[in-house]
Amino acid sequence: MKTLLSVLVFVIALSCSTTGKIAAQQEKKGQAIEFEYSALTRGSYKKVKITPAGVETIDGVNSKAVINPISTEDWNWLVTYYEDNVAMKGIRLEDLKVPSKKHQYDGALAAVFTIKVAEQVDSTQTFDHGTPAPEISALVSKVIALSGLDKAK
Repeated sequence: MKTLLSVLVFVIALSCSTTGKIAAQQEKKGQAIEFEYSALTRGSYKKVKITPAGVETIDGVNSKAVINPISTEDWNWLVTYYEDNVAMKGIRLEDLKVPSKKHQYDGALAAVFTIKVAEQVDSTQTFDHGTPAPEISALVSKVIALSGLDKAK
């Protein structure tokens, strides 16, 4: 009985240790990711940068950055979406097709979405603000929503 109990305690301790290491690796990996969205046209500028430290938003040419915390739930959603729908599928942002080109004649703000993972930077081609490629639409929408740029002034 003592042997069975000792083995059980060892297995539980090992399981907790392994789970803790995996969680730490995931947390460390997630901290190396940064999401950035910017949109501009003559007289208008919007920028969002999201890291584990928070959501940094600039809404206007002469505006100062406003930094708000990001919930663990929202950060995990961004990282998981990126890993499952971009990284795992081998999608390179620079290769995505631009759905419309109104930004080329000032019909829309010219937007760029960038994901930085460690030292690697991947950016989209310029697209119309609010109209990213379908492959990253949910991710871009979440970034904009977290910044509050989707709300009318």
